[in-house]
Order: sequence, then C-alpha cells, then structure tokens
Amino acid sequence: MWGIRKITFSVLAATVSLTLSGCLTPDPMYLATPGWNPNGGTSFGATGAGSTNASGFTCPGYHNVVPDFDQNLDGTEFWDVCYSATDKAQIQISGSTSNDPSVCVYPVQIIDSAHVMVKQDLSTGGLLKQCVYASTSDGHYAKTYYDWHNVSASFAATNYNAVIITKSTNQAQMDICLNGPAGPDYYACPAFSFGRFRQ
Repeated sequence: MWGIRKITFSVLAATVSLTLSGCLTPDPMYLATPGWNPNGGTSFGATGAGSTNASGFTCPGYHNVVPDFDQNLDGTEFWDVCYSATDKAQIQISGSTSNDPSVCVYPVQIIDSAHVMVKQDLSTGGLLKQCVYASTSDGHYAKTYYDWHNVSASFAATNYNAVIITKSTNQAQMDICLNGPAGPDYYACPAFSFGRFRQ
C-alpha cells in the first residue's frame, strides 16, 4: 500500500502532515507557492492534443514536464511524458540531461492549482520515486548528453497525473526539498522539472 504525503510550502513556515491510508483517494492539501509552479510551466491541466505512439502510449504535442528554472540553457531537462490508456501506473519519458545518465521520477497528484501532493513509499518511509537510465549518450564539447527515448517508469497502485523529474545526482537534495527534517522547503530544492501529463 502507498501512503500519501501532503505538502504545504509556506513563505513563513513549512509544515507537513502525513496520511497513512489504504485508499487511493487523496485528501486535498493547500499549497502556498513561493516560486513553486504547480503548472510546470504550461497551461494548468493542459496536455495538448497529442498522439498515440507504437507502444500504445498517449504522448503530448510539446514538452509537458519542464524545468522550474532553465539554468542549463542547452535544451536539456525538458521532458515529454506519455501515459498508457490501459494501465494508469505506466508512463514513458523522453528527454535529455547533461552529465548524468540517470534521472529520478517522483509521482505527483494534482487536484487543482492549489492542491498538489507527492506520494510516500510506506515500505521505505521515504518518498515514492523511481530512477531510470538513459537509452543513449553522446559527447559534445565538454559535456556528455544523455537521451531518454520512451523509457518506461511505473508506480503500481498509485494515483498520479504529474511528475517531478530530477537528475539522480540531485535525488538526496530533492528528498530534503520535499520531505526534509523541518518539513518541505521549496528553497532547498535542486534543479528539477515538473508538469502534468494527464487530467
């Protein structure tokens, strides 16, 4: 069973409450957003017309998981996240990073622009996430670029319609950002991408 981590980012204080529940219907939690963009840089809830790929996944017509802040300025960290119409646990990601061959994907449930939740893994006590490896790499000047082409990720028995994606080298810092000892703290976040891929 998965629990639900309810997060509130606040300018004055960060608080977190935990719901350990056998049901998958999340309780909404208000999310004050000092810089955190629940839209993921896109029109909230929009997923574009999209198309269905050869594996049967519905894919967007644009990058639907985008950097919170594009500090790389090299086209990396922009992701296309596709979803399976027959298995809500399954997604595919396509995108690229520089100098890190692995990214960690955190499932997120967006109810509306003020109600956003990440999920807790009850088996570990940490946040639910899956790290996946790039399918190809190539060198370019001083950087090595890694590409993901329809790489699969899955979160069984989990309701989610958005994801956070960050380089695996940022995983520990992202965990602190979302679930630190003093509660969640947006200002402790490393570089990450965020966005909604399904209604």
